[in-house]
Amino acid sequence: MAWKIAREVGLHYVYEGNIHNGAGETRCPECETILVRRGWHEVYEFRLKNGACPNCGAHIPGRWTNPRGRTPLKNSPLCEQIAKKYDALNL
Repeated sequence: MAWKIAREVGLHYVYEGNIHNGAGETRCPECETILVRRGWHEVYEFRLKNGACPNCGAHIPGRWTNPRGRTPLKNSPLCEQIAKKYDALNL
């Protein structure tokens, strides 16, 4: 219900997390193409091309690359043990 309300009031990038119900997708606000498909903590599909929709070319605001190639947990030597334990969760 929260997802539906958010979309109805004009929020473009709404998705539900930590549940399996089909509302974990990010869609293009212009053409409704699925851009990011999620389930629980996992990203199953990522279709953005250079920060834009691959179907209509609409720019999608956000940070779509990780210049260090590392998760935030791995950026600190103090967190290495935590990263090894939880990195598979794709947090």
